[in-house]
Amino acid sequence: MDNKEEIPGVRLLNIDEVLFSLRGIPQSYIDKLMTGEEIINVDVDIAFIKSKGEERIGVKLSFIYSVNFEGEILNVLEYKNITWFALINAPYKEQDNDTYDIPENLIKFVASPAYSTARGIIYSRTAHSFLINYILPLTDSNQLFQHYKALQQKRTVNQ
Repeated sequence: MDNKEEIPGVRLLNIDEVLFSLRGIPQSYIDKLMTGEEIINVDVDIAFIKSKGEERIGVKLSFIYSVNFEGEILNVLEYKNITWFALINAPYKEQDNDTYDIPENLIKFVASPAYSTARGIIYSRTAHSFLINYILPLTDSNQLFQHYKALQQKRTVNQ
């Protein structure tokens, strides 16, 4: 019998959609879309669950797409979800108080497909709306990780 070590990896489990809100807006606002006056906020957070021999990591994404029209900020689209992955031999360190140190490369690895999947879901959900010609911009996992680190630092300062 071979005594091979199992290679670390992840497997997509499911996507929990938390919020989808598309607001109807006047044509004058629609004309401002994709002109540089739109605002896209993407927040990313990580959840880690270890129970009953199962390890899962969740990428929580929040998209808020707004438009600035004559000084008024209007949220056009809000979307939030959590993409869950099963971890297989994941390289993390267990710390005190049920906290875990998740390696940066693992966070980047799961954040990228979570973001791409969310982009696709938003695109399909808005395909028959005034946003038909607007696709959320691509981003790389380094940018997502920087958002995550900034959120963690903000939490540390506020504690």
